[in-house]
Amino acid sequence: MCITAVPAPALQDLVAGHVHVMFDIVPLTKEQLAAGRVRALAVTAAKREPAVPEVPTMAEAGMPGVEGGPWFGLFAPVGTPRAAIDWVNAEAKKAFSSPDLNAKLIGQGLTLPLGTPEEFGAHVAAETTRWGEVIRKGNIKTE
Repeated sequence: MCITAVPAPALQDLVAGHVHVMFDIVPLTKEQLAAGRVRALAVTAAKREPAVPEVPTMAEAGMPGVEGGPWFGLFAPVGTPRAAIDWVNAEAKKAFSSPDLNAKLIGQGLTLPLGTPEEFGAHVAAETTRWGEVIRKGNIKTE
């Protein structure tokens, strides 16, 4: 069995039958799913994705604890004044809270939790710890 996780070429290889399994994000595979060219086995989100509600979570598929996915955020250089950070955060929340944009993103399989800078910092720290542990335990090296 071949498993891959490099988006565009991997999806082409999956559709062609050169690889058997891949991890990808819903927006990049949704078209292939709809066309019946690939089959989604599970999502790694904590709950089902509204864009593909028929696809179970990993926990529902019998693999509890396998959870993850893409996340997005805005970063600023160390020393950026707090007022500037608060302004960017407020403007980003306004932009991404638009009902039309939010509905479009959810329909594509993306959700954007619009929290505080502190919440995002805690998320980045938790993800760094979590995936750092996976890398250490798996003895994963870059090539």
